[in-house]
Amino acid sequence: MTKTKHYSLLLSALVLIACTSGNGQKEAKTQHEHWVCLHGEHRGAEIALARIGYVFRGEYIDPAFQDRFSIPIMGTIDEDGNMFGVSASTSSDELYGKISGKISGNTFHAVWLPTPTATGEFREMELQLSTLSSLAEAEISKHPDTFYNMLYSQCAYIDMISGKSLPRTVPFAPLTPFTQVAYGYSIGEWERRHIYVGAGSKAGETEFHLHIVESGMSDVDLYITGVAPLHGNKFRYREQSYQFEVTVYNGFIIIKTISGNLDGVVADGIYPGVMPMSFYRKFE
Repeated sequence: MTKTKHYSLLLSALVLIACTSGNGQKEAKTQHEHWVCLHGEHRGAEIALARIGYVFRGEYIDPAFQDRFSIPIMGTIDEDGNMFGVSASTSSDELYGKISGKISGNTFHAVWLPTPTATGEFREMELQLSTLSSLAEAEISKHPDTFYNMLYSQCAYIDMISGKSLPRTVPFAPLTPFTQVAYGYSIGEWERRHIYVGAGSKAGETEFHLHIVESGMSDVDLYITGVAPLHGNKFRYREQSYQFEVTVYNGFIIIKTISGNLDGVVADGIYPGVMPMSFYRKFE
Protein backbone atom coordinates (compact mmCIF):
# COMPACT_ATOMS: atom_id res chain seq x y z
CA MET A 1 0.00 0.00 0.00
CA THR A 2 1.30 3.49 -0.87
CA LYS A 3 2.02 5.68 2.09
CA THR A 4 1.06 9.30 1.43
CA LYS A 5 1.99 12.02 3.89
CA HIS A 6 1.27 15.71 3.63
CA TYR A 7 2.64 17.91 6.39
CA SER A 8 2.15 21.63 6.93
CA LEU A 9 4.82 22.23 9.50
CA LEU A 10 5.53 24.90 12.08
CA LEU A 11 8.72 26.90 12.48
CA SER A 12 11.79 24.92 13.46
CA ALA A 13 14.17 25.60 16.30
CA LEU A 14 17.17 27.85 15.99
CA VAL A 15 19.48 26.86 13.12
CA LEU A 16 23.14 27.15 12.39
CA ILE A 17 24.69 29.97 10.39
CA ALA A 18 25.98 29.02 6.96
CA CYS A 19 29.71 29.05 7.65
CA THR A 20 29.79 27.14 10.93
CA SER A 21 29.41 23.55 12.02
CA GLY A 22 27.29 22.26 14.89
CA ASN A 23 29.91 23.12 17.52
CA GLY A 24 30.17 26.71 16.37
CA GLN A 25 33.57 26.20 14.72
CA LYS A 26 34.31 27.25 11.15
CA GLU A 27 34.35 24.50 8.58
CA ALA A 28 37.70 23.33 7.19
CA LYS A 29 39.25 25.19 4.29
CA THR A 30 38.63 23.95 0.78
CA GLN A 31 40.75 20.93 -0.17
CA HIS A 32 41.32 20.11 -3.85
CA GLU A 33 42.13 16.63 -5.16
CA HIS A 34 42.84 15.09 -8.57
CA TRP A 35 42.24 11.33 -8.87
CA VAL A 36 43.39 9.28 -11.90
CA CYS A 37 42.81 5.65 -12.90
CA LEU A 38 46.22 4.46 -14.18
CA HIS A 39 45.61 0.77 -14.81
CA GLY A 40 42.99 -1.72 -15.93
CA GLU A 41 40.07 -1.50 -18.33
CA HIS A 42 38.95 1.88 -16.95
CA ARG A 43 42.34 3.53 -17.37
CA GLY A 44 41.91 7.20 -18.18
CA ALA A 45 39.03 7.91 -15.80
CA GLU A 46 39.61 11.08 -13.81
CA ILE A 47 37.89 12.83 -10.94
CA ALA A 48 38.67 16.40 -9.88
CA LEU A 49 36.99 17.53 -6.70
CA ALA A 50 37.04 20.11 -3.96
CA ARG A 51 35.95 19.39 -0.40
CA ILE A 52 34.66 21.90 2.09
CA GLY A 53 33.84 20.18 5.35
CA TYR A 54 32.10 16.92 4.42
CA VAL A 55 30.71 18.27 1.11
CA PHE A 56 32.36 17.99 -2.31
CA ARG A 57 31.86 19.39 -5.80
CA GLY A 58 33.73 18.03 -8.79
CA GLU A 59 33.92 16.67 -12.33
CA TYR A 60 34.06 13.05 -13.51
CA ILE A 61 35.64 12.10 -16.83
CA ASP A 62 34.35 8.79 -18.18
CA PRO A 63 37.14 6.92 -20.04
CA ALA A 64 34.70 5.68 -22.69
CA PHE A 65 34.45 9.15 -24.24
CA GLN A 66 37.35 9.97 -26.57
CA ASP A 67 36.75 13.71 -26.42
CA ARG A 68 37.17 13.95 -22.66
CA PHE A 69 33.53 14.54 -21.81
CA SER A 70 33.11 15.64 -18.21
CA ILE A 71 30.13 15.24 -15.88
CA PRO A 72 29.47 17.54 -12.88
CA ILE A 73 29.25 15.60 -9.59
CA MET A 74 28.50 16.63 -6.01
CA GLY A 75 27.89 14.93 -2.69
CA THR A 76 29.45 14.02 0.64
CA ILE A 77 32.58 12.34 2.02
CA ASP A 78 32.49 11.33 5.68
CA GLU A 79 35.37 11.25 8.15
CA ASP A 80 36.08 7.61 7.26
CA GLY A 81 36.44 8.42 3.55
CA ASN A 82 33.10 7.00 2.43
CA MET A 83 31.81 8.93 -0.58
CA PHE A 84 28.29 9.18 -1.91
CA GLY A 85 27.30 11.56 -4.68
CA VAL A 86 25.19 12.16 -7.75
CA SER A 87 25.68 13.84 -11.06
CA ALA A 88 23.97 17.05 -12.00
CA SER A 89 20.39 16.83 -13.28
CA THR A 90 19.72 16.91 -16.99
CA SER A 91 17.17 19.21 -18.60
CA SER A 92 14.79 16.22 -18.63
CA ASP A 93 15.13 15.85 -14.83
CA GLU A 94 17.23 12.66 -14.99
CA LEU A 95 20.65 11.94 -13.52
CA TYR A 96 23.66 10.94 -15.60
CA GLY A 97 24.54 8.63 -12.72
CA LYS A 98 25.51 8.14 -9.09
CA ILE A 99 29.02 7.84 -7.68
CA SER A 100 30.13 6.11 -4.49
CA GLY A 101 33.24 4.59 -3.00
CA LYS A 102 35.91 4.66 -0.34
CA ILE A 103 38.98 6.89 -0.06
CA SER A 104 41.87 5.37 1.89
CA GLY A 105 45.06 7.42 1.87
CA ASN A 106 46.10 7.96 -1.74
CA THR A 107 43.71 5.34 -3.15
CA PHE A 108 40.08 5.86 -4.15
CA HIS A 109 37.99 2.77 -4.90
CA ALA A 110 35.11 4.29 -6.90
CA VAL A 111 31.90 2.98 -8.40
CA TRP A 112 30.06 4.83 -11.16
CA LEU A 113 26.45 3.71 -11.59
CA PRO A 114 24.66 5.25 -14.59
CA THR A 115 20.91 5.61 -14.51
CA PRO A 116 18.84 3.38 -16.85
CA THR A 117 18.34 6.22 -19.34
CA ALA A 118 21.94 7.50 -19.28
CA THR A 119 24.57 6.88 -21.94
CA GLY A 120 27.36 5.21 -20.04
CA GLU A 121 28.40 2.00 -18.36
CA PHE A 122 28.77 0.70 -14.83
CA ARG A 123 32.38 1.17 -13.74
CA GLU A 124 34.21 -0.08 -10.70
CA MET A 125 37.69 1.39 -10.67
CA GLU A 126 40.69 2.22 -8.51
CA LEU A 127 42.06 5.72 -8.77
CA GLN A 128 45.28 7.19 -7.40
CA LEU A 129 45.79 10.66 -5.96
CA SER A 130 47.77 12.84 -8.33
CA THR A 131 50.04 15.68 -7.20
CA LEU A 132 48.68 19.06 -8.23
CA SER A 133 50.94 21.25 -10.32
CA SER A 134 52.35 24.46 -8.87
CA LEU A 135 50.25 26.40 -11.39
CA ALA A 136 47.07 24.66 -10.19
CA GLU A 137 47.97 25.28 -6.55
CA ALA A 138 48.58 28.96 -7.30
CA GLU A 139 45.23 29.31 -9.08
CA ILE A 140 43.37 27.47 -6.32
CA SER A 141 44.81 29.84 -3.72
CA LYS A 142 43.19 32.77 -5.55
CA HIS A 143 39.69 31.33 -5.11
CA PRO A 144 38.93 30.34 -1.51
CA ASP A 145 35.74 28.35 -0.80
CA THR A 146 35.53 27.52 -4.50
CA PHE A 147 35.78 24.41 -6.66
CA TYR A 148 38.53 25.00 -9.23
CA ASN A 149 38.50 22.60 -12.17
CA MET A 150 42.18 21.90 -12.82
CA LEU A 151 41.59 19.27 -15.52
CA TYR A 152 43.31 19.84 -18.88
CA SER A 153 44.36 23.42 -18.18
CA GLN A 154 45.83 23.59 -21.70
CA CYS A 155 42.32 23.22 -23.14
CA ALA A 156 39.18 25.33 -23.31
CA TYR A 157 36.37 24.08 -21.06
CA ILE A 158 33.22 23.91 -23.24
CA ASP A 159 29.50 23.45 -22.55
CA MET A 160 28.47 20.46 -24.67
CA ILE A 161 25.01 21.89 -25.45
CA SER A 162 25.69 25.57 -26.10
CA GLY A 163 29.30 25.31 -27.23
CA LYS A 164 30.21 28.25 -24.99
CA SER A 165 33.19 28.37 -22.65
CA LEU A 166 32.48 27.55 -19.03
CA PRO A 167 34.16 29.10 -15.97
CA ARG A 168 36.61 26.81 -14.20
CA THR A 169 35.78 28.26 -10.79
CA VAL A 170 32.49 27.50 -9.03
CA PRO A 171 31.94 29.06 -5.56
CA PHE A 172 30.36 26.76 -2.98
CA ALA A 173 28.23 29.59 -1.60
CA PRO A 174 25.17 30.49 -3.70
CA LEU A 175 24.31 34.07 -4.61
CA THR A 176 20.96 33.44 -2.93
CA PRO A 177 19.62 30.44 -1.00
CA PHE A 178 16.37 30.67 -2.95
CA THR A 179 15.99 28.41 -5.98
CA GLN A 180 14.11 29.48 -9.09
CA VAL A 181 13.04 25.88 -9.71
CA ALA A 182 12.95 22.67 -7.71
CA TYR A 183 16.31 20.94 -7.26
CA GLY A 184 16.53 17.17 -7.46
CA TYR A 185 16.00 14.38 -9.95
CA SER A 186 13.88 11.52 -11.23
CA ILE A 187 15.03 7.98 -12.01
CA GLY A 188 12.21 6.59 -14.10
CA GLU A 189 9.23 5.76 -11.92
CA TRP A 190 11.40 4.27 -9.16
CA GLU A 191 12.76 7.35 -7.40
CA ARG A 192 11.91 11.04 -7.43
CA ARG A 193 13.39 13.60 -5.03
CA HIS A 194 12.81 17.32 -5.34
CA ILE A 195 13.02 20.39 -3.13
CA TYR A 196 12.12 23.99 -3.81
CA VAL A 197 13.44 26.71 -1.49
CA GLY A 198 11.67 30.03 -1.92
CA ALA A 199 11.48 33.30 -0.04
CA GLY A 200 9.04 33.45 2.85
CA SER A 201 6.57 36.25 3.38
CA LYS A 202 8.89 37.72 6.02
CA ALA A 203 12.53 38.68 5.73
CA GLY A 204 14.90 36.01 7.04
CA GLU A 205 12.65 33.03 6.41
CA THR A 206 12.06 30.48 3.68
CA GLU A 207 9.00 28.71 2.38
CA PHE A 208 10.05 25.32 1.06
CA HIS A 209 8.46 22.28 -0.58
CA LEU A 210 9.97 18.79 -0.40
CA HIS A 211 8.63 15.80 -2.36
CA ILE A 212 10.03 12.25 -2.19
CA VAL A 213 8.63 9.30 -4.14
CA GLU A 214 10.10 5.79 -3.93
CA SER A 215 8.79 2.57 -5.45
CA GLY A 216 9.74 -0.84 -4.14
CA MET A 217 8.84 -3.21 -1.35
CA SER A 218 7.40 -0.27 0.59
CA ASP A 219 6.08 2.51 -1.65
CA VAL A 220 6.55 6.07 -0.38
CA ASP A 221 4.97 9.35 -1.44
CA LEU A 222 6.08 12.03 1.01
CA TYR A 223 5.26 15.72 0.63
CA ILE A 224 6.40 18.33 3.16
CA THR A 225 5.78 22.04 2.88
CA GLY A 226 6.40 24.72 5.48
CA VAL A 227 8.10 27.91 6.60
CA ALA A 228 11.36 28.03 8.57
CA PRO A 229 13.85 30.65 9.77
CA LEU A 230 16.76 30.88 7.35
CA HIS A 231 20.32 31.58 8.50
CA GLY A 232 22.71 32.09 5.63
CA ASN A 233 22.19 29.09 3.37
CA LYS A 234 20.85 26.69 6.07
CA PHE A 235 17.67 25.92 7.92
CA ARG A 236 16.35 23.16 10.15
CA TYR A 237 12.85 21.78 10.32
CA ARG A 238 10.97 19.50 12.72
CA GLU A 239 7.79 17.47 12.53
CA GLN A 240 6.91 15.23 15.45
CA SER A 241 10.16 13.43 16.34
CA TYR A 242 11.78 14.01 12.93
CA GLN A 243 14.24 16.88 12.41
CA PHE A 244 16.35 17.52 9.31
CA GLU A 245 18.71 20.19 8.05
CA VAL A 246 18.75 21.70 4.57
CA THR A 247 21.89 23.37 3.18
CA VAL A 248 21.76 25.21 -0.14
CA TYR A 249 24.98 25.26 -2.15
CA ASN A 250 25.72 26.73 -5.57
CA GLY A 251 23.96 24.28 -7.89
CA PHE A 252 22.85 21.66 -5.38
CA ILE A 253 21.17 21.10 -2.01
CA ILE A 254 22.03 18.61 0.72
CA ILE A 255 19.50 17.35 3.26
CA LYS A 256 20.73 15.62 6.42
CA THR A 257 18.65 14.01 9.16
CA ILE A 258 19.31 15.35 12.64
CA SER A 259 17.06 12.90 14.48
CA GLY A 260 14.10 10.57 13.99
CA ASN A 261 12.15 9.74 10.83
CA LEU A 262 8.65 9.92 9.38
CA ASP A 263 7.21 6.40 9.42
CA GLY A 264 10.63 5.06 8.49
CA VAL A 265 11.24 7.66 5.76
CA VAL A 266 14.15 10.14 5.85
CA ALA A 267 14.88 12.99 3.45
CA ASP A 268 18.67 12.55 3.38
CA GLY A 269 20.29 13.04 0.02
CA ILE A 270 21.88 15.28 -2.58
CA TYR A 271 19.46 17.30 -4.68
CA PRO A 272 21.29 18.64 -7.76
CA GLY A 273 20.43 21.44 -10.12
CA VAL A 274 20.47 21.23 -13.92
CA MET A 275 23.98 21.35 -15.43
CA PRO A 276 25.22 20.20 -18.85
CA MET A 277 27.99 17.77 -19.63
CA SER A 278 31.13 19.49 -20.87
CA PHE A 279 34.28 18.70 -22.82
CA TYR A 280 37.82 20.01 -23.21
CA ARG A 281 39.07 21.36 -26.55
CA LYS A 282 42.63 22.38 -27.30
CA PHE A 283 43.12 26.08 -27.92
CA GLU A 284 43.58 26.88 -31.59
